Amino acid sequence: MIYKNTEPMRVVFTAQSKQFFFCRDVVCEWVLRQGCLPLNPFRVFEYFLSDRVDRALIRRGNNNLIRIADEMWVFGIVADGVLFEIEYALSLGKPLRFFNIATRASGIREIVKLDEVRFEPEIHASGVRRAELLQKIKGQVNRAQLTLFDPPSPPSNGHRPSPLAAPEPNIDSDDASDDDLSVQHDDSNKREAAGPTKSSEDHDLHISA
Repeated sequence: MIYKNTEPMRVVFTAQSKQFFFCRDVVCEWVLRQGCLPLNPFRVFEYFLSDRVDRALIRRGNNNLIRIADEMWVFGIVADGVLFEIEYALSLGKPLRFFNIATRASGIREIVKLDEVRFEPEIHASGVRRAELLQKIKGQVNRAQLTLFDPPSPPSNGHRPSPLAAPEPNIDSDDASDDDLSVQHDDSNKREAAGPTKSSEDHDLHISA
C-alpha cells in the first residue's frame, strides 16, 4: 500500500499574544506555506478549552508543545506569556525566529533585526526596560549558542521552507511603537475571565518561571 502525504515536516511552535487571537489561522496558514507544521496553542486549546479543565493543565500542555516542537517562531508583539515561552524554548535549545503578524498570510515577514522586536506595555509596566528585555533574549541566545535568523534545518527528506512572501501592509496595531500602544490593564483574573478579543493584552498560556 502506498501512503500519500506522509513526508516529514519541521514542527514549529507558534508563539503569539492573545491580543492577536483572531490571527491564529493566518499564522497557521503561513507556517504551512513554508513547508512546516504549526503547533498553535490557540488552535489546540482555543482559549483555555472554555475552562473545561483547570487552567494549570492547559499551561502544562502548552509548555509540552514547546518541548516537542523542533523550533519556535514568535509572531507579533511579545507579551509576558510569550516572553516566558521564549525563555523556555531557549533553555531547551530550540531555534528561535521572529515575525510580524498580519490579517493575511501574504503580509507576514521575518524580523531580521532583533532590535525591532517589540513588547506589550504591561511588561514595561513592571519596571523592566525594552533594552533590558532585548539584552536578556540576546544573552540567552548566546548562551544556547543559537543564531536567531539562520534558516531552519531541513527535515530528513531535505525539504526546506519556501522563501518568505513579499510583505504587504499589516494591521495597524502591530506597526505602533511600544510607547504608542494603548492597552487597558485590568486585574489579571478579570482579563482571563473575559477571554480574548482584538484589544486583549497578552497570551496567558504560560506558567511562572
